[in-house]
Amino acid sequence: MTVFGGIPVVVAVPILLLLTSTMGFYVATAFGVTRYLARHFGWQQWWLFPFARGAVETMRTYGPVGGFPWGNAGYSLTTVPILLQGASLAGVYGLVFAIGLVNSVLAELIVAWRTKQPLPKTPLMVLGGVCLLWLAWGGFRLASEPDDLPTI
Repeated sequence: MTVFGGIPVVVAVPILLLLTSTMGFYVATAFGVTRYLARHFGWQQWWLFPFARGAVETMRTYGPVGGFPWGNAGYSLTTVPILLQGASLAGVYGLVFAIGLVNSVLAELIVAWRTKQPLPKTPLMVLGGVCLLWLAWGGFRLASEPDDLPTI
């Protein structure tokens, strides 16, 4: 902000702290909503979190304090073409959902392992099915791409 915006450092630092706190609040909201719904309705956290994360990412981009699409979890797949192809079906927020699902199921597995409980079968089967379909779609899309197109 100081270099490109010409804002003095004394003003830029509080603005930066406010901006980063606001962005962190969005992610914390996803965890809070997940925990609240899991406690009050008895729903599984591994299934709630991907929806909450997708909703928060959408709100961060389009919501009242929105306009910050940077750092969206779906953009992290841009260097992995086979995984990126899922965006053709569900958009970047579908990728956010898939990333949230993978991470929440991994968290369930870690909790089960640390508490010496049996591994949960349903999250594993859902995760396996989603990953299998996701990779199959990515492979299909990449295999069907014509090879004779000009490149840059």
